[in-house]
Amino acid sequence: EIIDLSELGVSDEALSAMLGVPARLTALRLRRCRRLGDGAARMLGRRCLSTLVELSLAMCKQVTSAGVAAVLEHGGRELRHLDLSGLPKLADDCYTPGSSACDATLGALHTLRLAQCRLLTDVGLAAIFSRARSLRTADTSGTAAAELFADAIAEACSSLFALELAGCATMPAEALTVVLVGCLQLRTLVLSRCCRVSHLAFHHSSHSLRALDLSFCLLEHAALLEVASNCPELVSLALRGCAQLRDESVLELCTRCPELEAVDLGHCPLLTDYALYALAARCANLSELRVDGSALLTDEAVGAVVEACPLLSLLSLAHCTQVSGQALLTLARHSHFLRELDVSYCAALGEGALVHLARHAGQLETLRAACCAWLSPAGLELIVESCSLLRKLDVARCPQLGLDEIARILRRTPIIVDLEMGL
Repeated sequence: EIIDLSELGVSDEALSAMLGVPARLTALRLRRCRRLGDGAARMLGRRCLSTLVELSLAMCKQVTSAGVAAVLEHGGRELRHLDLSGLPKLADDCYTPGSSACDATLGALHTLRLAQCRLLTDVGLAAIFSRARSLRTADTSGTAAAELFADAIAEACSSLFALELAGCATMPAEALTVVLVGCLQLRTLVLSRCCRVSHLAFHHSSHSLRALDLSFCLLEHAALLEVASNCPELVSLALRGCAQLRDESVLELCTRCPELEAVDLGHCPLLTDYALYALAARCANLSELRVDGSALLTDEAVGAVVEACPLLSLLSLAHCTQVSGQALLTLARHSHFLRELDVSYCAALGEGALVHLARHAGQLETLRAACCAWLSPAGLELIVESCSLLRKLDVARCPQLGLDEIARILRRTPIIVDLEMGL
């Protein structure tokens, strides 16, 4: 029932031959099949679109508006999930206004992804989404989505749960208020790199939000207070790269959003230990914390979070130049659930502390220790031997580790499936 040919060099002819075998397909995934073109899209309409529930043509860069138009024309009422992300030739003419067949396909969709389809205009996006009245998830990241799109979403997609607008440079903050008022069930909102979002006028409907991503937005302290005041149920908050983020903003957020479980404060240069003390005091459910690139943080603050948040499973300390081995020794005593750790570029750490942690972190699956001059072949061997569940390892640009030494050490540990060891 499911065929996944993602990232394979399948051609239109090969796909046609494969689909010639009688079968009732429900899912067809063709992501990054870059040889596929409009012929394949048209052939899908003739062969299997009537039964498909899921179709992905993401990153199939030869598919144009004509191919997508054929998909929408023949998609039928069974299709629920459609991914057309990364199609550089997809434009407004992929949808024919007034076509009952296209409207039926769009109206049945629960998921529609059009990320990085840069030829689609705000007008075209509004026309498409005004017909997608059953949507639960929408992704228009990196497109020209703006006021008209926001109005269409607010009016037509009242059941929307997740909206991703990352990198939508033309999306104004005012339009987001319209979305929040119209989409009362919205749980996830991604606004990272939306350069026009410098303030947020939230509505009482914002209380439905559980996950909010404002990474790399130009937010002032007052805007963050608005978030804290109006999104009390947040469990995931990303403020990565918010250059104006201050300790007092983090304190306010922690006080008013005590249920936070995942927090990303990476590359916020003004943050000090007081921000982590606030997390430690008020967010006991914290399981994921990213503070990489925070040069002012010290061992004491990291240790406070580790001791206060026993469910911590992910910790990113990359580029935290003042964090030393003491933080890892504290983490070793509270690492029962730790699955992912990033200590890349932490020059003040020591090999002994990381080896000690490895011996106590029995659940560790991912370790990133790139550019760590203190990591030796003997230390890496001890770490790998101690972490029986380790699957991903990054030791790129560690000057003591040559390719031959790494290969020798890992030869006995075939469980590692993702290795970065570039020089």
